[in-house]
Amino acid sequence: MAYRPNTKSTFVSQKNKSDGKFNKKTFANLEVKVPHNPKFKKNYRWKESMSRLHALIQDYGIAEQCMVQSFDHEALQEMERINREYVAEHS
Repeated sequence: MAYRPNTKSTFVSQKNKSDGKFNKKTFANLEVKVPHNPKFKKNYRWKESMSRLHALIQDYGIAEQCMVQSFDHEALQEMERINREYVAEHS
């Protein structure tokens, strides 16, 4: 499963050395690793990690040029929840 943020942000990935403008050709695939074993997962702050990742995506303005992936469905659902809240607050 993959999650792609649905916001109005634009990606500014690399500066073109000649004119200082940003190159929008780069696409980032961000893979989130979350422990599968519930015993370890409960000790891992994966929800906080998803929140921080979303904040970084928004802070750097890369929402249109990245995709978040994980084998952990619950982590992707958390990212979708965070993004829905973000979109609602910034609409």
